[in-house]
Amino acid sequence: MDQPIAEFCVLCALDARIGLRRMDAKMRAATLWRPPFYEKNSAAHAHSELAGATVLLIGAGRIGAAIVARLEPFGAVVEVARSTTTGEELDDCLRRADVVIVVRGRVMSSTGVEERP
Repeated sequence: MDQPIAEFCVLCALDARIGLRRMDAKMRAATLWRPPFYEKNSAAHAHSELAGATVLLIGAGRIGAAIVARLEPFGAVVEVARSTTTGEELDDCLRRADVVIVVRGRVMSSTGVEERP
């Protein structure tokens, strides 16, 4: 079950960075015949990438390891917050993060990574 969840998380990260679903919908509706990043000098169509983006992974179990393995080929910088991460460390990680993926199991004890309103 780790693999499909990890792949879904990477899909969501791609969607957050490049608007994958939006581009797909436009291409299927024939309002866009090719991805907008091919257009010359088109800042309006520019998007971010996973390459070089900082991805914060909150939780480092089997699913977290599977996500890291799938993000590495994209060139993402992956930071991991574990149950031992303090609240202050987590705040620092969140400030640096471009994408945040929470993979926190129901049984994960939390010393620093805690429920917040």
